[in-house]
Amino acid sequence: MLICKRMIAVAVAVCGLFVAQASALPTPFSVTTAAGNGADSFIRLGQANTNFGAQGGVVVKDSNAGSTTRLGYLRFDLSGSSNNFNDATLTLDVVTNNQGGGGSTPQVHTVNIYGLNDGVGENWGEGTITFNNAPGNGPTEFVNADTTLLGTITVPAVATPNTINFQSGALAAFLNQDTDGQATIILQRDGGNGGHNLVFSSKEGAANAPMVSGSLDGDRKSISTAVGFGADSFIQSGSGANTNHGANGNVVIKHTGTNTTRKGYLRFDLADVKSDVLAAGLALDVSLNNNGGGGTTPQEFTVQVFGLNDGDAGESWAENLINFNNAPGNQSGNNLDGAATTLLGTFTVENNAGGRVMFSSDELVDFLNDDSNDLATLILLRQGGSGGFNLGFASRENGQLLAPTLELVTEAIPEPATATLALFGLAAMARRRRQAA
Repeated sequence: MLICKRMIAVAVAVCGLFVAQASALPTPFSVTTAAGNGADSFIRLGQANTNFGAQGGVVVKDSNAGSTTRLGYLRFDLSGSSNNFNDATLTLDVVTNNQGGGGSTPQVHTVNIYGLNDGVGENWGEGTITFNNAPGNGPTEFVNADTTLLGTITVPAVATPNTINFQSGALAAFLNQDTDGQATIILQRDGGNGGHNLVFSSKEGAANAPMVSGSLDGDRKSISTAVGFGADSFIQSGSGANTNHGANGNVVIKHTGTNTTRKGYLRFDLADVKSDVLAAGLALDVSLNNNGGGGTTPQEFTVQVFGLNDGDAGESWAENLINFNNAPGNQSGNNLDGAATTLLGTFTVENNAGGRVMFSSDELVDFLNDDSNDLATLILLRQGGSGGFNLGFASRENGQLLAPTLELVTEAIPEPATATLALFGLAAMARRRRQAA
């Protein structure tokens, strides 16, 4: 009896430790470009061989490919993080905002936030980076296929100094992809107004250096459509309604109102997700972007992301059989069945020839946590017409680009401290809300 009581006491003590670990608060993390291997600078088209790394500001301009076009480069040292960001924020101090030419009136600016893909030229030198050697830089004012679009920020027309925060699940998912302890963010101003001035403080400036912050917790997971029961394809209306495109290297989406309308279908196998999803991002490589008819000019597109509701009879659709007439949740034209699908949000594809986009939303996290059968289907719809234009994302059959991938952070499940937990079955206390009750 005494031995049994002691065993129970040990089990209760370990159980207390287990619960304390499972409910531990996220760890805060922040780093500026002034820390460790961090750096910041900008590049200028009209002075393509000039380095601006010692400047007190990071200047960004869009002068329609003119000589004053500038892009900002920020590198953050992530060696102190564990690549499991639940959330992430980029903080920038605006030190100059006016209409140029001596005018002091502040302007409204839109700035695209790109991430330089992991392992691509990330060791650029703050004292040597220029327009001609900057990684991820395109031929004019556009970034190239080595970058991931994370979203946009709006700088309001207010007097400086002014602090701007870009808080994004897509940013968190991008940081979680890092494998070398460093991450580069590229700032690209959008919308012309080249003569207007917009400057963020650099680490050499009088205001605060650019900063990335967030909370760290849980376990990182990466799941593509090439894993397990994953699949990807697209469907086409009209004369191609019975045609299957499962073997295509692209997931093509179009909105034409005619027989060329196309919708993308992506399925992910969540069997390896054993606990709550805390953060999620969908990474897609743009494999096709032009104006159609043989024209190569990239276009800007808006894409809606829908989830096929959990338990739908069509969740096990076959990649080699799916078509417009049998696709789950599908309706005529560019429509979906509202009772079978849920809108999770939208993202923008910029007018670049390639690159990667990262989509994230609270609705995506909720959708994944509501899953009960380890299958999650996302449906992509293009908006805004322009039917002749082409937009496609790499599929798992592409062979050169990234297959559609979910970047997840899930709630950590501590390992049992002793065999006593197994003896008393206490490991069952690890909650998994994703599974049906």
